[in-house]
Amino acid sequence: MEFIVGAVIAIVLIAALAVVLLRRDRANRSGASDTPADAARADAEARAYGAGAARNTGTGAI
Repeated sequence: MEFIVGAVIAIVLIAALAVVLLRRDRANRSGASDTPADAARADAEARAYGAGAARNTGTGAI
């Protein structure tokens, strides 16, 4: 009887681990698609900041 209980517990733990790993993998794949958009936005913000800093340097504004 203890063997059956132990086997059931082991199966449940293995299934739970599989679910957690599959969810993590799915989250990693969905998050990877945002990376190029984030890089493009960061580049645009850096260019805008640089243009503003150059404009302010020429006028003496802070």
